Amino acid sequence: MKRRLLVYGFPVLIIALSVVVMTSGKVVKHPLKEDDHFIEQVKQVHTNVTEKQWGKAEDSIKQAIDTYDSIVNRVQFSVERELIYDIHVSLARIHGCIVTRDDTSAIQEIYVLYELWKHLGKG
Repeated sequence: MKRRLLVYGFPVLIIALSVVVMTSGKVVKHPLKEDDHFIEQVKQVHTNVTEKQWGKAEDSIKQAIDTYDSIVNRVQFSVERELIYDIHVSLARIHGCIVTRDDTSAIQEIYVLYELWKHLGKG
């Protein structure tokens, strides 16, 4: 009985656990703690850029980048690596637009980020 459990039960358990981890991206991208609201932070960046509050926008984008870095640790096994990279690039572009005070490009890139975030965990 023990041998049968080891031969069949353990591999089934490992496969089931792998499937759960690989399909959990949509769930684990959501906030798990109070300061983990990435998309809300990006919306704050959007508001700051729209109102041309560049100092606040830079603080907000830095906070959003830090939050995203912590989220990546949770979702890295359940989403496509390319999508994670694309979001990092988008955040860097937004930060660059804020530093150069280019509100038009920053807002365009924020909308790209919204779309990338919407697709994180799908597929």
